Amino acid sequence: MPFLQCAGGGDLPDRLLVDLDMDGQVKVSSWPEGGLPEEVSRAPLAWPLDSDALEDLRWYLEDYLLAPYGVWEERGPAIREKLAGWGDLVFGSVFADGQARFAYERARR
Repeated sequence: MPFLQCAGGGDLPDRLLVDLDMDGQVKVSSWPEGGLPEEVSRAPLAWPLDSDALEDLRWYLEDYLLAPYGVWEERGPAIREKLAGWGDLVFGSVFADGQARFAYERARR
């Protein structure tokens, strides 16, 4: 497919670039080594995390990791256990199917 052509003549991107635009659209671009990113997909992002999960994530990254001990010894590890699942949900929202999924599969090769 033309949108996955690399500047060096190869057909696989070196990496993918994922941008969340201000309008809530998620844009996936193929970015070949030595070239410029080229958009392969743009779609509304159906954000899979609710406000409680986002607050837990914010707390974990911004507060807990600065002082991961004391009164937080139960909450921190409990949230850490949720990180992989949240990552899977967000990944699925961006790369579920269509051109974004195709570009991801090509980049993995």
